[in-house]
Amino acid sequence: MFHDPLRSPLFLPAMARIGALLAAGLLLVLAAELRNLRRGRRLRDSVLLRRCGTWAFTGPAFVTGVCAGGAVSLLVVLFLMLQSLREFENVAGIELPYRRVLGGLSVLTVAVAGVAPGALGMLPMAGFLAIAGVAVVRDGGEGAWRQVTASLFGFVYLPLALSSLLLIARGTSAGPAGLLVAGTAVALSDVAAFVVGTLIGGPRLAPRLSPNKTVAGAAGNLLGAYAGVAVMGFALPAAWPLWLVAALPPLLAAAALFGDLVESLVKRSFAVKDAGTLLPGFGGLLDRIDSLIVALPVAYVAFRLG
Repeated sequence: MFHDPLRSPLFLPAMARIGALLAAGLLLVLAAELRNLRRGRRLRDSVLLRRCGTWAFTGPAFVTGVCAGGAVSLLVVLFLMLQSLREFENVAGIELPYRRVLGGLSVLTVAVAGVAPGALGMLPMAGFLAIAGVAVVRDGGEGAWRQVTASLFGFVYLPLALSSLLLIARGTSAGPAGLLVAGTAVALSDVAAFVVGTLIGGPRLAPRLSPNKTVAGAAGNLLGAYAGVAVMGFALPAAWPLWLVAALPPLLAAAALFGDLVESLVKRSFAVKDAGTLLPGFGGLLDRIDSLIVALPVAYVAFRLG
């Protein structure tokens, strides 16, 4: 069932905060690009400006999807699963029979998480049997082991991890507010990591996996997570203990950084720069939500403790 997001007490305060962040970000980007404009560079060539445009769409869309709930949230999660899975399959060279199974498993995961979340524990074995079954039915064949292992990784990495979106909204004390807090914290942690890492530089964090990431950027990651929780702090349950509120940003920051490095590992393993071209300034959807993929299950555990 569709719920009018305007009826949610979270919608207008969250949209106001997202709007303020977008406006501040746009002003900072325009200020940063002034020097390039004086050098003859066109504004439309700015990667940062394209990223602002993407944020201007995805931020409000995320808030609207969270506050609408019902079937809308199921469709949003299914889209995230299928699109990011498609990009992963392209990067990893997954063959068509395995892609079909992964698509079916994604639909099954959304259905189970939305209707009978208690049965989610059965999905890893179901996924193993379905994916390995493809190789058995096809009598192995060249590269079957790689196809099976890459497909199993993709299933755990994307459908199972992203099902935490539904688990947080429907199975924790934080509910949809928890998604707003976690999503904003992860988004600002990514932005702060990029800004601080670019401005300060310094020792690289994981030079073989992601040469552009620095220790300073990791510190910015933590600051951004705290800022995100503070921005959406109005949505946190009043009954939450102070220690849990204080511990949430470091947990989300660490998970977001790890998720970013995991995707870097995937892309470096297959010699790919971007997972796709869906989002201007970022690449594919997978390039945008890589931090969220790991942060969501961590947030779910934290919210369950609350």
